[in-house]
Amino acid sequence: MTLSAGHIIYIKELLDTSPISSELMKDDIVDHICCAVESKMKQGENFEKALPNVMSEFAPHGLYEIERESYLLLNYKYIIMKKFTYSFVAIACIATCVGLLAKMLHLDGANESLIFGLASMTVAVPMILFKPGMTTLERTRAFFALTSLAFITIGSSFKIMHLAGANVALVIGNIILVLGFIPLSLIKMYRESIAS
Repeated sequence: MTLSAGHIIYIKELLDTSPISSELMKDDIVDHICCAVESKMKQGENFEKALPNVMSEFAPHGLYEIERESYLLLNYKYIIMKKFTYSFVAIACIATCVGLLAKMLHLDGANESLIFGLASMTVAVPMILFKPGMTTLERTRAFFALTSLAFITIGSSFKIMHLAGANVALVIGNIILVLGFIPLSLIKMYRESIAS
């Protein structure tokens, strides 16, 4: 027994109300559900009984689960890379904080921890700041953030080692932060608040 056009339209409408956002995936799922319902109908079930049975077998936790699992399968390497990046940034921040605390308490290893943390943040932050599809405002903001961080890192490292130029680097980093990054961040927040 085959499905009627009305049955197929009903299944399509059912999927249109589902949380699945990909139209291509919706079409594939409609095809799969139609084949499974037809198979059940050939075994003697009517459409009203076959469709709920197929839906419970196909997606016992809801249709969104299918899209989520597909995303995880297709983006596995990207997800691992993101986890590594954010873990690296977390370690860099922790090392910086531990180094600052150890420096204030005059403990051994403070300079090494602080320099490692600041250098790691300088390497890790670009991985988070620069993403594909960024607008010019976002790129400029990320550039100011990175430049400011680099000058502040260099200035802090020079300050720890009592080298000349530490104050100049810190002042330049703070000027870039105050006149570049912060205003662009406020502009971005303002535009987002108006858009929503």
